[in-house]
Amino acid sequence: MSGGGENSYNKKKQKLPNELEEDQEKLQCLVEDLVDKHTLYIKENYTQQSTESSDTQQSSDTSIKVGLKELFIEQKVFLLTGATRFLGAHILNILLCHSDSIIYCLVKRKKAQSPKASLKRAFLRYGFDSSLIDSKQLIALSSNLSEPYLGLTVQQYEEISQKVTSVIHGIYSISISSKFSNNNNINNILIHYENNFILGTANLLLFSAQKEFHFISSLDCCLNGPWEKVPEGIIPLKASITTGDGYGLTNLILETILINTFDYLQLESVSIIRTSQLTCNSKSGVWSPNDMIPLLLRNAGITGRIPVFEEKLDWIPVDIAAKSIVDLVITENRLSRVEVFHVSNPNSTITWKNYLDILEESAGMKFQRIELEQWLEKLEGGVTDGIYDEGNFMILNEYFKRYLNNTSTVRAMLDIVNTKSRTYILSKCPPLNEELVTLNIDWLRNTGNLSEIASPPTTTTEITSKKMTISDSSDSIDANEKQVQPRNKINKLKKSKIENEGSIWNLLYVTIPLMIFFFVIDILWSIVSKSFFEVSIIAGWIATVIFVDDNNQQQNVADASEELLNDIDRIEREFRNHKRNSVNGKRRIVFRKRVSRNIE
Repeated sequence: MSGGGENSYNKKKQKLPNELEEDQEKLQCLVEDLVDKHTLYIKENYTQQSTESSDTQQSSDTSIKVGLKELFIEQKVFLLTGATRFLGAHILNILLCHSDSIIYCLVKRKKAQSPKASLKRAFLRYGFDSSLIDSKQLIALSSNLSEPYLGLTVQQYEEISQKVTSVIHGIYSISISSKFSNNNNINNILIHYENNFILGTANLLLFSAQKEFHFISSLDCCLNGPWEKVPEGIIPLKASITTGDGYGLTNLILETILINTFDYLQLESVSIIRTSQLTCNSKSGVWSPNDMIPLLLRNAGITGRIPVFEEKLDWIPVDIAAKSIVDLVITENRLSRVEVFHVSNPNSTITWKNYLDILEESAGMKFQRIELEQWLEKLEGGVTDGIYDEGNFMILNEYFKRYLNNTSTVRAMLDIVNTKSRTYILSKCPPLNEELVTLNIDWLRNTGNLSEIASPPTTTTEITSKKMTISDSSDSIDANEKQVQPRNKINKLKKSKIENEGSIWNLLYVTIPLMIFFFVIDILWSIVSKSFFEVSIIAGWIATVIFVDDNNQQQNVADASEELLNDIDRIEREFRNHKRNSVNGKRRIVFRKRVSRNIE
């Protein structure tokens, strides 16, 4: 594309420094307002609940607390959200396979599907045993966290409130629909997150009073902070340290709300567990196809292009992340009421360039590497022209625009020193290497989530070389065709079959070789009088040579012809010897008869 086009793209995407500063101030105010609003919401509602129940349940509150404490010591009762999503499904699978605990799953309400049906569908999607969903230890409930009582009946709410001891909650990675991606107004995106996730988490915190609360957050909430490695602790409420999208901002908002209210709600313990980028399952290769990287790979398969940029990858397989989270949740060795853990790959990181090398050299992908700015321009043009699916690829467009506009020179990684000392699972994490990447690419291909239909050449020289290669190949084919002509009409018949002449030719192509094969057997059997096995081998060889592929090289044909002639010569010699022996035999028989008569 021309340089003018790139310049116009730069002008369109860039803002003046004072405009960027003003936008950042507005975003910071919006984030602080949301934190204050929902912190106040929790405190007001918790006070109201406590006042309403103080007269009628004062005596029973103590017994409930004691019961929960005893239950906590003997066995946890879990409440899990997000179990139909990538990480949540892995956590549920681990809890079902490796514990006898009762698990309540709050599943987003759907009119046409029961909660267990939704869970089974997720298990099938991620390669788990869906029969586990029928386990008696799993209780799945239709829910809407943003509604009063979490969208449950009052009876259900009160019942599970008395039984649950440990809540595991996360909003995980959410793909916002194209109507939000197309609109650069972050206010609209945050309104969506507030209505669907921030309010829902506030309601869940009210439910979790006097219980354990484990919040699964993300590196996205602190990726652009003033640190090379994010400390395993509480971080400041600054919108500028996030990825700048709704997901990263919402995680930071929820972390702050949790810290503001945990003591007020008398939460027994609090864990904030930040994860780095999740990658595929280390055993099966399964990856959520709508995650950012699979979307990027799918686009590369369609367009034959992929962006290059500077990035270190500390991706962790989702199954290792899920096991680490469960291990941190079930531990009773708490150092304080509030702890922050980081779940990330402890092995040496690789760069994005290394990852692309693995995709090409080990996984067999073919694509053109282009600068991120140029790739964005082509992607945006493809979406505008209707070449790509708008909903998915606009997500890529908005994400990498933010990446390009990011002023931070170093994108932080998670410090995991403390977390490694608290769970042994991280030490078993495989590195992001050829084996893991190839496993994932194979899964994407086998499930139809990676269709490689384009691989454009990178340069004009390559285009020219491809044309020359094609031309040379054509010349070579023509030369071979001139040198290796069909040896008889039977071979012409074979060529007509390959060219799909018609069904009658297909029939003749099968029957004529068989007729020749048995005809040769009959002749040899009557003339040579050898064993049937030897005759069959000779006849089969003759028929095979007659129908040898015309596309073989001339040398192969010559060799086959020479061998055939040698075999024919050998057969003729054997026939002459046989005939001579037969004549001599007859003469000896006549001589013996004469001798016998003379003796008599």
